[in-house]
Amino acid sequence: MSVISLGKMLQSTPARADQEVFPYLKASNLTENGLDLSSLQQMPFSRREQEILQLQKDDVVVVEGGSIGRSAWISEDMAGIYFQNSINRVRPKIFADGRYLKYAIESRRASGFFEAITNQATIRHLTADKLANTPVPYLNQERQWKIADYLDHETAEIDALIKQLAEVKTLISDRRRTIIDNSFAHAACPEVALKYLGVLHSGLTLGKRYEVATQKYPYLRVANVQAGHVDLSEVAEIDVPPAVASENRLEPNDVLITEGGDRDKLGRGALWKGPIDPVLHQNHVFAFRCNSKLLPEYLVYALESNSARIYFDQTARQSTNLASTNSTVVKNFKFPAPPTVDQHSIVERLDHEMSEMQEMLANSNRVIDLARERRAALITAAVTGQIDVTAKNKPAAGQLEDDIAQGLHREHA
Repeated sequence: MSVISLGKMLQSTPARADQEVFPYLKASNLTENGLDLSSLQQMPFSRREQEILQLQKDDVVVVEGGSIGRSAWISEDMAGIYFQNSINRVRPKIFADGRYLKYAIESRRASGFFEAITNQATIRHLTADKLANTPVPYLNQERQWKIADYLDHETAEIDALIKQLAEVKTLISDRRRTIIDNSFAHAACPEVALKYLGVLHSGLTLGKRYEVATQKYPYLRVANVQAGHVDLSEVAEIDVPPAVASENRLEPNDVLITEGGDRDKLGRGALWKGPIDPVLHQNHVFAFRCNSKLLPEYLVYALESNSARIYFDQTARQSTNLASTNSTVVKNFKFPAPPTVDQHSIVERLDHEMSEMQEMLANSNRVIDLARERRAALITAAVTGQIDVTAKNKPAAGQLEDDIAQGLHREHA
């Protein structure tokens, strides 16, 4: 039903004489809400590469590595924009509809099919061959159009609800940052460099070979360190000697600080409370161990302040795809450091206000999860013929409101 093509491997060298520089899509440009073209990066493409890697109306682009199977439909020709090898392009044949194929791919992703056919050593890869051999219901083109038209309408209502909830989350997050900023902006005390308030530890360098016996240990990566909290939904493991593990082992109350990633996320902090032990940290995540003059909870809030965001943005080093900081920059970060009794008061006040906002965010996330579950179930039912797409069914968003009300009622019963 389609022809699958993998994008171009990242080229970090300057353009050759036979190449021109163009923007390209990569995996992060394919979001759960569709294509995000706000931050396209560029690299050289030869004329031949431009011919074979063009994106045209009715193509479907699919994430190849990481969040495998996430996809987007191309609604119009994208002249002058190509795609990297973190993306597979699905080009429908003459009897296939791109929108239908996109929904069929979404259905397979939601079912866990792609996880079942891929291995996770460090990162999953949905190769062009595996994607090409993914079974989808074979229907005549008119039937494909009807299913796509139905799902376009129904999912648009659900997507609108999800968008509204996302906007609510943004407002809550903005309010959170304002409260934190105000707590530090009006601090009547001198600023102190972080290096005088504890010890900064670097982490493991991946890919090393050891001549002695090793053991398997869990370790934290940049993806695990979110602003203000640690995400343990996916924890990787590594084989290292016990002595190396001991040098890179986290202790409760260590403050994790990110070293690399997106520019706006450099230097974000989270408190490690020790739910897993032992656990190590990669060298892209610093661990700061506070001395008696600094509360780790206070430092986490300081790293979330606007002054911290500006500092790490201005001192960042930018490569082709990633930004990074270093230990010297982190240790030279200055922030108000009042006596610990005052730090306690600030943390208690912020904890109280943040807990209320966290509850609002949690409620929004629960509703978004319900909406996405409903959306996935609707797509699967339509693609597999479990519902009559020509019938006058109750609109998906209306049914979703009933489902959400029942779900929240059960939670609070």
